[in-house]
Amino acid sequence: MIVRDSINEMVDRQDFRGEVVDVAEILGFIRDRWGDLDDECGCYINGQWLSVRDVAQMIVENAYVA
Repeated sequence: MIVRDSINEMVDRQDFRGEVVDVAEILGFIRDRWGDLDDECGCYINGQWLSVRDVAQMIVENAYVA
């Protein structure tokens, strides 16, 4: 899927509802792009620190088995 729309709007419209993703594949995409998934390097966004590890951890913690 090529995203040409606002991702925020797509989430609000529930365009992704019911979609199934492979957590290992998503984490693999992140690792291929930004490197070590345990990397604490990052930046401040809206006054809060966000690192590669934070993103990977959020995906893992919110993945569930259907």
